[in-house]
Amino acid sequence: MQAGDRVGPVGFTVRAGEILGFAGLEGSGITEVFNVLFGLARPTQGNVIYKGLAAAPRSPFDAIRQGFALIPANRRDEGLMTRWSIRRNASLAVLDRLIDRLGLIDRVAERGLASDYVKKLNVATDSIDKRVVNLSGGNQQKVVVAKWLATGPEILILNDPTRGIDVGAKSEIYALCDELARQGLALLFTSSEIEETLGVSDRILVFHK
Repeated sequence: MQAGDRVGPVGFTVRAGEILGFAGLEGSGITEVFNVLFGLARPTQGNVIYKGLAAAPRSPFDAIRQGFALIPANRRDEGLMTRWSIRRNASLAVLDRLIDRLGLIDRVAERGLASDYVKKLNVATDSIDKRVVNLSGGNQQKVVVAKWLATGPEILILNDPTRGIDVGAKSEIYALCDELARQGLALLFTSSEIEETLGVSDRILVFHK
């Protein structure tokens, strides 16, 4: 394909229990594909076929209902309310499931959910009420992951999930990806470091022009 050629539709398949890697330079189109899958953008042509139904999510709320979750590349601006506590961030995407019979948030259930994910993801904190802004980059990213795992996704999209975190936290993210795949989730993974994509993925799609 030469520069200036029209680019056709992007086509790929991902299966339960698989980590599908996406490799390409910034601006190659990977983020745009992820945004379409999560309902942040509309496809110009083609469709998303999931569980036999051909319907691209019309919004992030629609995507969540269909079983998609997105870990964004910029956790501070797109993934977290940094002035809020771990508890409030972890429960943010599932508040509708934590409403009691009086129409109020069940604080016991909310605290239980946050505490469970702090333990599962090994978030270094002395309290689930600690503000996220006071956590390290790696622990902030774990809170983002907790928020989206709480929705019970079947397809988890990870857009550069280890950007700006230390080596130890990176290793934990790699291990978590492997564990989630073993549990049957389908993962879409990209990283600004090609070595990470090579190391984590079962298959890799290369985006060019």
